Amino acid sequence: MAERRTLVFLGLMSLAMLGGWAITASPLFVFGAGAPHHGVDPLKIVAFTGATALSVAWTLYFATLAHHRLDEFQAERAKSATYWGTGLGVAVSGPIFVFISFGGLHWIDARAPMGRDLALAFDYGYGLAIVSVGLGCLAVGAWRRLVRR
Repeated sequence: MAERRTLVFLGLMSLAMLGGWAITASPLFVFGAGAPHHGVDPLKIVAFTGATALSVAWTLYFATLAHHRLDEFQAERAKSATYWGTGLGVAVSGPIFVFISFGGLHWIDARAPMGRDLALAFDYGYGLAIVSVGLGCLAVGAWRRLVRR
């Protein structure tokens, strides 16, 4: 039988992930699963954006609760895994990004759409993710320095 602390951690993380997924998916029950790029529907944009923001808040809250339930050794191991996992993931994504951005998917499937607009959209999406990771690291670093004072 697993230790109670571990079970509480797993329960809170499950609640974080499943609840976050359910909140993110909730607008689908109102609007359906139609493609988002057929016209601009302001209500749909606000609903999906709001649900996603609420989902992130939900997930962060329960993941933080779960992290605080860990003992010191487990918490340090989780921080280290997050740090190295994020760094490795970003590093590995670089060559994949370049391959896709320069049309490499067209080699795999000649029917894959190509074009300047698609490449720019992909570049902006990738850049947003990388910049967000960097800003998140800076924000957490600043917050930790302020808390330790």
